[in-house]
Amino acid sequence: MELKKIYYINGTHWDREWYKTFQGFRYLLMDVMDEVVETLEEMDEFPMYMLDGQTAVLDDYLEISPEMEGRVKRLIGEGRIAVGPWYTMPDEFLPSGESLIRNLLLGHRKAKEYGAEDAMKYGYVCDVFGHIAQLPQILSGFGIRGALMQRGGNRDACPPHFLWVSPDGSECVAYRTPEDFGYGAFYHFVTEAYNQGWDRDLEALFLRAVKEIDREAADLNMPYLVLHDALDHQHITKAAPWLAKRLSEHYGCEVVFRTLDDMVKELWEERGSLPVRMGELAETAHMDAGTNILLTYILSSRYDIKEANDRVQCLWEIWVEPLSAIHAVRGRTVRPGFRDAAYLELMRNHAHDSICGCAVEEVHRDMLYRFRQTEMIGEEVVDDCLRQDAACFGEAKDPQQMVVRIFNPLPYERRETIQTELCFPEAFPAHYSEGEREYEQKNSFFLYDREGNEVPYTLSGIRRERFVRSPTLYKGDCYQVSFSVRLAPMGYTELLVVPAGAPLRSRYIMGQCTGRLTAENPFLRLKVEEDGTLTLTDKRIGRVYSGLLSYRDGADIGDGWMHIRPSSDSIFYSGAPCRRELLYDGPSETAFRITTEFVLPERMVRENGGFWRSGQTENVTITTVVRLGALNDYLEVETRIDNRVMDHRLQLCLPTDVRTGTYRAGQAFATVERPVGADVSTTHWKEPQYGDRNCNGILFKRDETGGLAFLAKGGIHEANAMDDERGTLAVTLYRSFAKTVGHDDYEQMDGQLLGPLVFTYRLLPLTKGTTEGQIVRCRDCLQAGIRQYTVMTEKERPLAAADSFVRLEGKDLAFSILKRPEDLEEDTVVLRLYNCSDREAEGRLIFGHRVKTAEETDLLERRIGFCSPEGRAVPLKLGPRRIGTFRVRLERDAGRMS
Repeated sequence: MELKKIYYINGTHWDREWYKTFQGFRYLLMDVMDEVVETLEEMDEFPMYMLDGQTAVLDDYLEISPEMEGRVKRLIGEGRIAVGPWYTMPDEFLPSGESLIRNLLLGHRKAKEYGAEDAMKYGYVCDVFGHIAQLPQILSGFGIRGALMQRGGNRDACPPHFLWVSPDGSECVAYRTPEDFGYGAFYHFVTEAYNQGWDRDLEALFLRAVKEIDREAADLNMPYLVLHDALDHQHITKAAPWLAKRLSEHYGCEVVFRTLDDMVKELWEERGSLPVRMGELAETAHMDAGTNILLTYILSSRYDIKEANDRVQCLWEIWVEPLSAIHAVRGRTVRPGFRDAAYLELMRNHAHDSICGCAVEEVHRDMLYRFRQTEMIGEEVVDDCLRQDAACFGEAKDPQQMVVRIFNPLPYERRETIQTELCFPEAFPAHYSEGEREYEQKNSFFLYDREGNEVPYTLSGIRRERFVRSPTLYKGDCYQVSFSVRLAPMGYTELLVVPAGAPLRSRYIMGQCTGRLTAENPFLRLKVEEDGTLTLTDKRIGRVYSGLLSYRDGADIGDGWMHIRPSSDSIFYSGAPCRRELLYDGPSETAFRITTEFVLPERMVRENGGFWRSGQTENVTITTVVRLGALNDYLEVETRIDNRVMDHRLQLCLPTDVRTGTYRAGQAFATVERPVGADVSTTHWKEPQYGDRNCNGILFKRDETGGLAFLAKGGIHEANAMDDERGTLAVTLYRSFAKTVGHDDYEQMDGQLLGPLVFTYRLLPLTKGTTEGQIVRCRDCLQAGIRQYTVMTEKERPLAAADSFVRLEGKDLAFSILKRPEDLEEDTVVLRLYNCSDREAEGRLIFGHRVKTAEETDLLERRIGFCSPEGRAVPLKLGPRRIGTFRVRLERDAGRMS
């Protein structure tokens, strides 16, 4: 194809940490950046250098060389160094949608702080391991209409120029780099010899460039070529301006040093002629040569890192941000600088080689430190908000009863059975012991709601004389109880804890058990089988799911990148014998415990170049507690595994008996539909598609009458919908591996994940009427949980009416975040929602305060349209799969929702 324009991208791709630690790579960064600054200052003919689409590099460099800040800012301000739009180049499947947005917000802010008029308006994701379906919509929210990538699309189905379309219809003009060496092709074939000093002959450099351009141009479907001279940790190519001039003369077209949003402008009006790719881009590598592999199995590397990330994200998105925003409106501001400090640490962990779990173990130890910093700041903010809230009670002069105030951080009303710990002061006035003598002393109390209805509860444990994290208690007795409750949206609900008057003993002897190892509520019937699996019956439609919660285990001789089975592998399956227990049975909840001793090979044996599973075995104890709540149409499950063996992958198996050819998996702001099983057409590819794919903890399979959903609290991001006779969902719990990418030794043991591991999830049977929005909300409730505190009050104090800051109406609408606006405008909040359906969704936001103004914004929180508030309500209308961001200014009153 005759070329119209060649874009020469000279830069570097900077892995902040990977086969070296952060400090190791930063040591190299200093010389690279010094050389960039000096070269650009000395060579006016070098128009632009691109700094990898991420601004963290600037923070890292200038922390060590602050004397360079003025020179760097000047070059950025002149457009000579292109920066942003990201803070760190993240993985897309592992961080939440809000984290991706926060990353772009921080990248834009940092770009301006360092002198840019704006961040580079191009979606530079050159080294990311596959791409989520909604990335075009996210980029569009920042005014970005183009993207460049290496992995996730191969030349069989994805030409260099194509139109990438999100589920909502957002469009992105995308460019795929050469399949063999990707964004490193031009460096590999052309400039490496010159930059490394192997061949400094300029004419030879030119001839290599012509050869490579002709090779890449042969695959082009539009007359625009990107010369990508920006490989990992690469020094600036000082000969680039000379080379560009020679190439321009040779090809008779411009060779320009510009950011690729300029190319998008040229292609935008012609985008209708581009081939279209819809949704996620996660194709495995076909061509044998090069560095193009998708690296699917980073999804299950280092479960400990994945779980910590999900836990900390949820803390901030579900608790810290909403509580901070609510308290700011009510005049009790939390210092916003804490948010900035916490997110900085979190975004550093989201760099793709970090969060993917494929770095040396020192990197992941540093990550756990950063997660702790983010988590500790978040917990302090939440504690502060709850302390400020508890102050409204004042000090009880004659405490006679106790109030439990329960917080629901989600803008949906929740009717469910919850488990929590009620913390009693040591001097609680009523107690009793079973029998005539003092055996086990228990507090004697009743629970009541605001209408005076008694709330039966199930007591399942007591921890005595504990130091507690509470705004009202320092030390007390913690009672683990379950009860069914109706929780107000995004606010608090109070229950009254009344000491039982003598000689009453407050116990509940009714339960949900219907047999030795069976229980049922109005929705579900549960049976624990002899082999430790579950049989679950959906009483609403009569559908039975059997064989749930079995396990399969195979060998793993891979590393942080790849799960690799040895030729001599054997798959082990769990089964009898096991230990089955009824833990407790009460009016609100029944729990069973299943303990399985899974006998597995101790490790992989590596001798004389061969691999086989050891003949020596170890018992891996798998302890699962299954809880059936009286109001819940799902099962709560917690699985604890004492991992004592190495070099293996453990999967949870959930036969669904749904015989469809597709299933759905969650990603940021959407679920995507995929075919079940392996793609047999990829058998002889460099990287076959075995069927293991990404998810964000949401996984379900359904037909015209119902189905089953698996909903993880966190840490689980890989699953396989198997093409077997039972329609099994195989969820990867974790991989244990010995080898670290870039190292030949097997001495880094952290990747083996030896020790206790905990997995929390729900099994949700689906009916014909279960919407995707309900599935998402069920997972949201699992991640959110509740927070509560108890306080002793005077006997005459009535329970307060349920207090809600905002309620979201609309069954297809899901909540993403409530936060303070980036500009911190007083009395103003920003809400982000998304439509979980393929049709237009309507709803309302109903606030506890009168609405002054409401507007829809882009993801930079710039107005794109006005809303028409109606008193305390803001009507909503979102197109199919659309993400909506709304900025609402409120009157600071003490009103509550009706």
